[in-house]
Amino acid sequence: MFSINVFMKKSNLIITIVAVLIVLSAGYYFLFLKPAFVPIKSVESVPCSSEYYEAINKSDVTICEAVTNLEDPSNYCRDNCIKEVAYKKGEAQLCELINPDANYNLAEYNSPEKLVPLKDFCYIHLASKLDDASLCDNVESDWAKANCPI
Repeated sequence: MFSINVFMKKSNLIITIVAVLIVLSAGYYFLFLKPAFVPIKSVESVPCSSEYYEAINKSDVTICEAVTNLEDPSNYCRDNCIKEVAYKKGEAQLCELINPDANYNLAEYNSPEKLVPLKDFCYIHLASKLDDASLCDNVESDWAKANCPI
């Protein structure tokens, strides 16, 4: 009986040590090793600057203004950041801040339309989240009009 108790205590100690090491390793990664960009899917498939996640985590659209594409001069990362913050906050008026030239590539949907304004996606996602059919009135592309969820 005594040896089983000693064994259980040692097992629990080992499990605790391993758990602490895992937590510390994850913390070290996020503090020191995490890349300075967040890859997101875009028309150009370029990585975004680190402010992308910061803006979304803080729900702060003003931080989106500092978001840049690291490999391309377009502002898709900035515009996608605004879309994500608008969705998180549930504020459709933020969709208006998206550059009208920012487009989402529909190739994966096998759509006859290849590019759709990112602003349309902003309104489509919010219409679904907020259960607000009036937001579908703001979409411009035929694809978005046909696919607005309400």
